[in-house]
Amino acid sequence: MTNTFTTEQDTLLRRLSDRAEISELLTRNWRALDAQEFDDADEMYTDDITLVVGGGEPIAGRAEVVRITRELNVHYQATQHNGSSLGIELDGDRATVTANVIGVLIGRENEAPPVSVNVTGAHVGCVRTERGWRMNSIELTPRYRYPVG
Repeated sequence: MTNTFTTEQDTLLRRLSDRAEISELLTRNWRALDAQEFDDADEMYTDDITLVVGGGEPIAGRAEVVRITRELNVHYQATQHNGSSLGIELDGDRATVTANVIGVLIGRENEAPPVSVNVTGAHVGCVRTERGWRMNSIELTPRYRYPVG
């Protein structure tokens, strides 16, 4: 009976730990977007990550995903990304995450609206690696964009 209880506790602890690590992984990603700091991209993304934005063509590879992400945000002097409604489905060493991401974007002078609020649906694939959880796919679906001012 003790073994069953311990096994159930171990399983629960592992699931809770995995969920916490994955949640922190996404938070680090959103903070990196806002800071435009991707020096630790290897701590967030697999080498072969794919990014799909708005149903477009997949962007493949960590270096290319970082390059495109920087390029997409060059028109903004500041951003603030907030994730909500986080759903994490664990399947062994893989996980699927869904989230709503609200981004407040402050445009550079004459390059973008002064302020806009974007709401994006995120579908993220994660895998457990020898160095912890990493994102291996990100699919972003824009839902709303509200220019302010």
